[in-house]
Amino acid sequence: MVPMPEPKRQILKPVEPVRTFEAVVAALRDAITSGQVKPGERLASQRDLAEQLGVSRGSVVQAIRVLARAGLVEVRPGAQGGAYVRHFDGSQLVDTLELLLDLDHLSLGELSELRAVVEGQNAAWAAERHTDEDVERLREIVVKVRELETELNDGSSEAWPMILAEDALFHRELARTGHNRAAEAFMIGALGVVNRQLSKLPERCAPEITRSLDAITESVARGDAEDARRLIFEHIQYFALELAEGKGD
Repeated sequence: MVPMPEPKRQILKPVEPVRTFEAVVAALRDAITSGQVKPGERLASQRDLAEQLGVSRGSVVQAIRVLARAGLVEVRPGAQGGAYVRHFDGSQLVDTLELLLDLDHLSLGELSELRAVVEGQNAAWAAERHTDEDVERLREIVVKVRELETELNDGSSEAWPMILAEDALFHRELARTGHNRAAEAFMIGALGVVNRQLSKLPERCAPEITRSLDAITESVARGDAEDARRLIFEHIQYFALELAEGKGD
């Protein structure tokens, strides 16, 4: 008796065809990230790009729109206009993160979790890598926050937003103190979104800001990496819970 052949197993899925504009996006992105086109430089005209890549001008236009939304290029109008490669400083993350939040593809809690991991490690690096000047800058911010808290208690209407601004500055300085430029760039982008949410916090949070920033600074100054990591996690978690519970509304 002839054995029946075994049924063929489907182990691969059909390959999705790449749309033309996606191939253009990939080509231009590679040119930018490889340094062939440097920050501040203008891409070739749409007509030239279409000829170089062998595609339609419409595909080039669509690709440039995608790159602009991703923050890789800036489209400028006028006689000297065109698509210019942007300098990446982390601020490009703001638009992307805000869009994800607005579309409910990302929650503030998820962003806070990621921020706690990145900033926790950065705080540990700061404890291990700081200079005396780094610690002095952090302490100056803590002193300013303490002064502003006193003004807030005395009835100043301007003190609270200034405290929140100093808190944001502290986190940026802490990222710089970690001496990791990738982490610093991420923090610039993340804070651009988070700070808009923190404006909803109530003024009664001021003492906690002062206390926690002071504690984080001194753990960095002592070189206690694990304590710095723990304190920054607790700091971020405290304010994430405040926002999640709607106490700042």
